[in-house]
Amino acid sequence: MINADFSAATVLISFGAVLGKTSPTQMLIMTILEIVFFAHNEYLVSEIFQ
Repeated sequence: MINADFSAATVLISFGAVLGKTSPTQMLIMTILEIVFFAHNEYLVSEIFQ
């Protein structure tokens, strides 16, 4: 559950940076990619680079 909070915070910070400059479709794509990369990074740090 904590990982979901951090992931949501990451997306909200990115939304604030690009709000008004991108279309809703671009924001959706950015959100999906950002969550995928966040999960991949979390896996790398916790499992591979112990």
